[in-house]
Amino acid sequence: LSPLVLFENKCLENCPEGYFNNNGICEKCESDCLECMDSYTCTKCNKNTALHLGDCVNNCPTFMFKDEEKNMCLFCNQRDSC
Repeated sequence: LSPLVLFENKCLENCPEGYFNNNGICEKCESDCLECMDSYTCTKCNKNTALHLGDCVNNCPTFMFKDEEKNMCLFCNQRDSC
């Protein structure tokens, strides 16, 4: 039996989307972040933003594009045009 986590005064098996497990307590990820390792490191962003270096950004930096399938910023040399 895996340990439970506390979320809004309820015991759950896992934290819900947009929250992370911090020593057994579910804490909110940054805004626009669907999954995160901690309050500062996002691993999956919502569809309106793109993942770049652990953050959800509205626009990818120069020389990068948003990969719609992976929902993250990639360098232009990984694609024909940028």
